[in-house]
Amino acid sequence: MKRISLERLNQLKKGRHYLSTFYTHFIQYPYSPLLAQVVVTRRCNLQCGYCSEYDRSSPLVPAERLERTIEKLKALKLYGITFTGGEPTLHPELPRLIRIASEKLPHVSLITNGFLLTREMIEQFNDAGLARLQISLDGIEPTEVTQKVLKNTEKKIGLLSQYARFDVHINAVLGSIPFEETLGILRNVRAAGLETTVQWLHDHKGHILNPYGIGRKEIKLLAKEANLPLFFSKSITQVGINADKPWKCRAGSRYLYIDEFSNANFCAHSRELWQCPVDELNQDIFRENFYRDKPCNVGCTLGCVRNVSRYDVFRR
Repeated sequence: MKRISLERLNQLKKGRHYLSTFYTHFIQYPYSPLLAQVVVTRRCNLQCGYCSEYDRSSPLVPAERLERTIEKLKALKLYGITFTGGEPTLHPELPRLIRIASEKLPHVSLITNGFLLTREMIEQFNDAGLARLQISLDGIEPTEVTQKVLKNTEKKIGLLSQYARFDVHINAVLGSIPFEETLGILRNVRAAGLETTVQWLHDHKGHILNPYGIGRKEIKLLAKEANLPLFFSKSITQVGINADKPWKCRAGSRYLYIDEFSNANFCAHSRELWQCPVDELNQDIFRENFYRDKPCNVGCTLGCVRNVSRYDVFRR
C-alpha cells in the first residue's frame, strides 16, 4: 500500500475543508459574490508598459475605508477577497487588513508582483491568516516592457517556497513571450512545488492578445503541464482555442472589482458599463447583474471572472 506523506495528507484535508465551505456558501447564497478583488492602492513600484491598472502618485486607500468595505462585503455574504493594486505590498496596513479579512471571510488572497517581499513580510502574512498569494510572470528575462519576470523574482519565489504557510500560485502570462519560455516558467515553478497556471495576455478591454500565434496543440500542452490550484479550471487556459465563443459572465454578482474609490465594477476593464459605491450594494443589485448580458464577454480572457462564472453554468 502506497504511503501518503504528512504534507500531502494536510493538503487533502485542507482541500476537503475548502470544498465543503465553498459549496455550502455557493448553494446558500445564489447571487452573492464568490470573489471580490479590492484595490488597496493604484500606486506601483514598477512601470510595466502594457499595464493600465497603476500610477505613480495615487494616495493609499485609507485603512479605515478598507475595513468598512470588508465589513460590508461580509454582510453581503462574500466568500473570498483578494487584495490587489497597483502593488498592494506598498500599503503599510496590509498585514492587519489581511488579519481582519481572514477573521470575517472564508478565504483571503493577495496579488503582488513579489518584488517587495521579505521573510518578515511572509511571516506576517502567515500569522494574519492569508490563504493564497499570486504572482504573475510575463517572461524569463527582463525587457523594455516588463521587469516582472522569473529572473527578477526567483529569490522571492524561493523565500515563499521556504517560509510561506499559505498557498503560492505563480501565473505565467500566455502570449507575452514565445511558447517555449512559458513552458519553462511552469516547469521551473513546479520544481519548487508551487501552484502554476497560465492566463492570456489581454488588451485594455480584457480581450485576448496572441502575438506569437500560439495554437491548439500548445495550449493543450500548457494546460496539462500546469499545476492547477483548487477551484481553477483548465478552460481558462483553453479559452484561446475558442475565444469568440459566447459565455455567461456573472460579473457584478459572483465577481466584483472594487476600485481605489471604493466603487464596485464588473471588472477592471469595463468601468464604463456599471459602477456602484460599495456601501450601496445589495442582493437585488447582485440578482440583476447575475442575469445581465455584458457586451464585452465575447473575446474576454479575464481568468478571475471566467473562473467564478463557470459554477453557475447550469443556470439561465
